[in-house]
This record gives sequence, structure tokens and C-alpha cells, in this order.
Amino acid sequence: MRGTMYVDVMTEDGPRAVHIREGETWLLPGIVPHSPQRPEADSIGLVIERVREPGTLEKFQWYCPACHALLHEVELQVTDIVADLPPVFAAFYDDRQARICGSCGTEHSGKG
Repeated sequence: MRGTMYVDVMTEDGPRAVHIREGETWLLPGIVPHSPQRPEADSIGLVIERVREPGTLEKFQWYCPACHALLHEVELQVTDIVADLPPVFAAFYDDRQARICGSCGTEHSGKG
């Protein structure tokens, strides 16, 4: 809607960034690990998501920055994104063992 954004997606070939410029739209295929990013502080993006029925679980995943192996995964029902997500992210950031890759030993920095 205003500014630019990108969506980090995890593919079979590793991570990839999809850049979305002002005025563009992009459809994310289902069941693709993704992380939308807005590097411009004054940008505005519109995300339209499907209605989730009660009991629908969401997965939150972190990957190794070096070898791209899955480091950590949390599955939960999200009812309030503002209340439900910060504790999930904080738990990962605060758990050094969860941030160390079992495949190559690289430590994920936490945020980012």
C-alpha cells in the first residue's frame, strides 16, 4: 500500500526473499514457512489471511542461518497475535540451546 516490503520464505532449496513494491500484490502459496518484513518504518502493507477455525494450530519455526536446518518449532493456537506471539519469540531468544544448530553447530543470534 505504501513503501516496500519483502517476505522471507523457506523453500526446498533454502531461504529466498520475495520483494513486494508499492502497488504490487503477491499470493503466498499455502503451507510455506514465511516471515514478512517491512524495512521502511513508515511503510504500510496489507495482509489478508483466511479465517482460522477454533482449534487451528499455527507453526512458528526458526532456521539455522548457516545451513538452513530447522532449529526450533512451536505449534499453538493463535487467538490474539499481539498477546500470543511475544512470549513464543521471547522463549526462543532466551533459550540458547534452542538457538544452536544440531546439524552444523552455528548459533542463531536470536532476533532477526
